[in-house]
Amino acid sequence: MAVLASLPVLGAGNPQAESFYSIFIRTANTYNVKPKRLYELVMGVQNAAISKLKPNEHLRSLNGFSNTTEILVTGLERLTGNTCYRNHTFLKVRNVFARNHSGFFSETGKWCSRCIDPENIDVRELMISSLRGTYCCPIHNLALQSKCPVCFALQHFAWRCPGSRHCMKCGAALWKACEKASFSESAEWRDAQLRELVSFVSDPSSSDVSHDWSKKLRVGLDNLVASQRRRGELYTFREWSWIIEFKQALPLVLPRLENLLRLASIQAVSLTQLIISPEENCSPRLLPLEEMATEHRSRRSRPEDKWILAAEVLRSLSESDSFLPLPSATALARSLDLLPSGMRQHFPDQCRAYTILRRERAKKMADEEYLKVCAVADEYCRSMYGRDEHLYVRSGGAEIALRTGCSKHLAEAAMHVAMRNFT
Repeated sequence: MAVLASLPVLGAGNPQAESFYSIFIRTANTYNVKPKRLYELVMGVQNAAISKLKPNEHLRSLNGFSNTTEILVTGLERLTGNTCYRNHTFLKVRNVFARNHSGFFSETGKWCSRCIDPENIDVRELMISSLRGTYCCPIHNLALQSKCPVCFALQHFAWRCPGSRHCMKCGAALWKACEKASFSESAEWRDAQLRELVSFVSDPSSSDVSHDWSKKLRVGLDNLVASQRRRGELYTFREWSWIIEFKQALPLVLPRLENLLRLASIQAVSLTQLIISPEENCSPRLLPLEEMATEHRSRRSRPEDKWILAAEVLRSLSESDSFLPLPSATALARSLDLLPSGMRQHFPDQCRAYTILRRERAKKMADEEYLKVCAVADEYCRSMYGRDEHLYVRSGGAEIALRTGCSKHLAEAAMHVAMRNFT
């Protein structure tokens, strides 16, 4: 008998699969209770000890493959009568990856600007957005965001409603930062592998990975090393050295996500194929990687004219009027579709001089603006004192901010200084 309502779940068997975290939070919101209360109810149904979750632990505990995930999924399925919730976690691959979720989930929340738009009433979090290394929304093909577009604060969506639309620090709208996904070939390949992994995990017809998966992987690597004692032209020195090091570490720990992605790229197979049949996909390559149909994933290099344009922009801004506020080097690089680290590597002296100039100019402008606001505050206090009216910091600061257009904090600071002359 179902006690709770069974909510409809979307995206089973494709990259747009909804995460169990999203299902859990939506179930709590349906009954207008806190997620922590539902968590305690489900744990009580399973007669499990209620552990105190740490901040940002929601992804590991609800979307992952730990014992807590198993308990929560089983308990919520008993309460709702829905038996498909397991397909929206990564429990099927719990025998593949490291049990502590090391390097598996992203440390911060990520969202698509189009998905959390106010026009979209039904907002849900996808399984793929919680993985580390995902860059693109599978629905709208837009870049996933992790920072506020105004204050650049990282968003940690611990126990918050999926698709929270405002920054936790400054309250700015998070849906306004809309960028089309444009990444290197290696990042696109990684994103495609993670999409295929989510499709495999969320497919109701797929089965759990067997308990002896790591043993099969070790057998496959042993056969690979034994058959390639003289590796010849099939593997580069770096690839072969990494395979030997990875094989030696396997008996001690389970592999991390980036380890399997690298092994899949070396073997020219997909991540899902490596998980389904590790022994077969660890066989020696038939051809060198350059002669294979699968193209080698190399890092993207920027055209030379991009760096020429960046140098010209840095020079023009440095020679601009001293009263013109300068953007940060990071914001300038992003506006030119460049990496901030790359621009600093190409122009170290110019970037260093630009940063010093920006700080000096900001300090100079702040001092001049402060003196102007203090003069207006002094005049305001003089007029109020002449009319025998009381002076208040809050109301006076609001009036000065309205007259000068400065911030509230700067106006109130000027009011404090001006009021000392009349008390």
